[in-house]
Amino acid sequence: MIQDPRLKEIPNALLELVGEELIRSRYVLPYEDDGTQLTMFCPTHPEYGTFGQSTADRVGAKIGRKVQWIPIHRDIMVQVIDELYAAIDNCPAQFKFECPKIWHSLDATDNEKVRYCTACQSNVYWCDRVSEARALAKEGKCVAISGNNDADDTLVRLGMFAT
Repeated sequence: MIQDPRLKEIPNALLELVGEELIRSRYVLPYEDDGTQLTMFCPTHPEYGTFGQSTADRVGAKIGRKVQWIPIHRDIMVQVIDELYAAIDNCPAQFKFECPKIWHSLDATDNEKVRYCTACQSNVYWCDRVSEARALAKEGKCVAISGNNDADDTLVRLGMFAT
């Protein structure tokens, strides 16, 4: 789970400003916005270093802001983005589609691997592996899992768990 406290509560408005597509394609996350400059986390890589000014200019042009970078290790960025946009599966039967909620938007509980969904009034369980998610789904529990776990991750994104 997320260790850096700055990465725990990124406002939804900032996530929407940057957009999931840009966040996932560049592994960036917004941190603060003053209306003219957006401070964003960017990944570091042992071989490539951090993002340069030209990347900041390209990203800034897409969102209409000047961009300033805060470097964070790439592995942490991948983990955080996967957690933010984890698919939630096995919502109650009246939902015939994948739950539109994201892990980050659910209410925190005392257990960092469990969040509460106010829409369906259910606990949602974070799973690190597809097999774990399938087992919980068979028990009738809602699950969240990253879309990048194994060869079966397509099943998670499409919400095709056997219950």
